[in-house]
Amino acid sequence: MASRGGDPRSHSWWAHVPAEQRQRLLQRSRRRQLQEWSRRKRVRISGLLGLYALLCLLPWWLGAASLSLMALLPALLLPAVGGLAWWLTWKEFHH
Repeated sequence: MASRGGDPRSHSWWAHVPAEQRQRLLQRSRRRQLQEWSRRKRVRISGLLGLYALLCLLPWWLGAASLSLMALLPALLLPAVGGLAWWLTWKEFHH
């Protein structure tokens, strides 16, 4: 009922909504906006990466810092390995 990312109270039809339905309609609109936000690819990837980091840091909080470092190495080295793969592929095709 609300426009994309908008507050339903800002629309002209809001004045015609009965008072007993306004709260329920507002909650439904907010829930729909939150669901749309959580379905974005960037949000899901960030959430999973954050969860992985929390799980990897758990041994560090329990006193096993070396285990945490070993668990975080794939996430820390992934951008470097991806960049190296891209560079090698580019070099192979352009030279």
